[in-house]
Amino acid sequence: MGKFITLGGYNTKLTGKLPAKDRFLPIAREHTTRLLELLEWGDYTHMLMSDGLVAEAVKVENYCGRILLTRGIEGTKSVSFRCGACLEFIMTPAGVRDLVCQGYECIELADLPCEDCEGL
Repeated sequence: MGKFITLGGYNTKLTGKLPAKDRFLPIAREHTTRLLELLEWGDYTHMLMSDGLVAEAVKVENYCGRILLTRGIEGTKSVSFRCGACLEFIMTPAGVRDLVCQGYECIELADLPCEDCEGL
């Protein structure tokens, strides 16, 4: 199981349209390469996509050497984004929980279950 990685300051823009159901991130090749350098296989982070009208929190994961999205996390809705929408790192409540669970015995934090960190 991978671990949560903070990517403070990371941001980029979409290079193509991202339909609400798509899980592959349309960003420049150099940004994909950089994410793959920062996230080892199985590692993940949370990011915010926004276009000035709507925003969506997503999980960004290195899944077998490809960047894969889990859409609509943290109570946001999966929506379509146009080319040029912003993508930036954000610290979410789930990210804080995962960070705590990685370094300490699994605890309940802010009433969020720690089901993903059993066995630490």
